Amino acid sequence: MENSYFVNFGTGAGNEWRDTLEQAKAYAEAHLAYTQTSIHIEHDDEVVATLPWYGVRAGDDDVVIADYADFGFYGEWTSSE
Repeated sequence: MENSYFVNFGTGAGNEWRDTLEQAKAYAEAHLAYTQTSIHIEHDDEVVATLPWYGVRAGDDDVVIADYADFGFYGEWTSSE
């Protein structure tokens, strides 16, 4: 299905549709910003993946997609598919 994955930045700005989950994740990562909000990818009105925001400094064992030092980081994608 064309444009079936909705990237929701949780801020009301930058949200976009993509054809595949992989494209949606790549779009989200390419457009990250310091928003202090997790990013969700939705399919058929269900959240299928989340890029979680953590409002603390990343630890040595954390997977970090984007780091904002003491202010927080985006961690590893989680999936509900």
